[in-house]
Amino acid sequence: MEKENGLENNAVLGLGRANKETRKIEKRIDAENAKKEAFGELNAEDLSSLDYNSYKDSMKMIRREGDRMLARTNFSQDLKKKIAEELEIDEGLVKIYKATGTVLDKYHKVSAWVEIFGGEGRVFITMDIFTSEENKRNNADIIFKKPEKGFDQLDRDEEYLTILEDVSNSVVKKMKKNGYTSFQKKYKKKNGAVDWSDLRGKRKVNFKNEK
Repeated sequence: MEKENGLENNAVLGLGRANKETRKIEKRIDAENAKKEAFGELNAEDLSSLDYNSYKDSMKMIRREGDRMLARTNFSQDLKKKIAEELEIDEGLVKIYKATGTVLDKYHKVSAWVEIFGGEGRVFITMDIFTSEENKRNNADIIFKKPEKGFDQLDRDEEYLTILEDVSNSVVKKMKKNGYTSFQKKYKKKNGAVDWSDLRGKRKVNFKNEK
């Protein structure tokens, strides 16, 4: 009888571990799907099969892929527009690169980044998404949670708009901290504020102290 009870207990423990592992996998898949929904599917399979590479080189590899690694989802387009409005620059100056499934995502825990490129360098802010505390990673500059209805919303509910606002504000704040406002003197007004009027519609800006 004791032997049978021992076997039953082991079976229960084994089932519990299996269920826990299954939930873990499900949450990881949920997080991956959320990142794809926010920034887009990876369409460069050669980048997903690579072994470990440095943070800097992982970013370079994605940039070299050009436009096919730019995020074009509803959320990324909304975020681009919001950031451009807050910085009072042309939307074309703002780029969002997707990294979901790449070495940057797997090893450095960054699923996308916002970037403004200028003649003297670039300012970029990294991002990552989580769906639960179990799959929350703390490597990116900005980490935010998937809204209950997801990122692919046509009606853009209150939670979606709040997350969009929070992420945009965080990006702008961190960009300014990382050197975005250290522009050449010819772009500054007498009162010290940055004057973007002569940059609208242009594809490049010049700045110093890039990250």
